[in-house]
Order: sequence, then structure tokens, then C-alpha cells
Amino acid sequence: MLNPVAKKFTSTNELLKLLSVENMTVKKSNNKTHVAQSGVLKKLRLNSGMTQLDLATKLEISREKIVAIENCYLATMQELENEIIASWWRICKPQAEEDTKSEFRKLIDRIFPY
Repeated sequence: MLNPVAKKFTSTNELLKLLSVENMTVKKSNNKTHVAQSGVLKKLRLNSGMTQLDLATKLEISREKIVAIENCYLATMQELENEIIASWWRICKPQAEEDTKSEFRKLIDRIFPY
């Protein structure tokens, strides 16, 4: 038995097509700060040897949000909270390479000038 929403569609394929990720357009940000944040945060995670799921679990956010941040999705970058950035840094900093740490500090200086 189909649920009421599914009944509105003439075929299962039509319903699946509507629900398909391929039909969703996700806009990436071209904002220089967003691109820099995204890149540095991804480097921090990779330097730490964590998977996206490992980091998401530690940050208590979804893995999909990590993916959206690392892929610089506009809506996610616009909503990115400073608390998440600070926690990401705290978790990944111990294993991060020095050039990545330096890049992160420069980014923070650009976002929050003295």
C-alpha cells in the first residue's frame, strides 16, 4: 500500500526521480573566505588522519555537514558556526602539519581582524 504522498505519482520511477539527489542542485560558494575556510578545514581533518565520520562524531554533527563544508556548499558555508570551526581546530590541531596550522591562523586573522 502506497502512502498518501506516493499515491500522487503515476509510477515508482517518477517518485524516485523526484527524490533523486541528481535533481537537487547544490550551489558551491565562490566567496574567497568560504573557499579558504573549506580548504583549511579539510586539510586539518586529513592531517589528523580522521575520516569525515570520525570528525563528525567528535563535533556532534552529521557526516553530511562535514561533506558540505569540505565541498564549500554555499548554504552550509553561510551558516557555518564559529563554534564548529573552533572545535574542528581543537580536535585536529595536535596532528596538523605546521603549514596547515599557519594557514588556519592566517584565515582566522582574516576573518577576525584585530
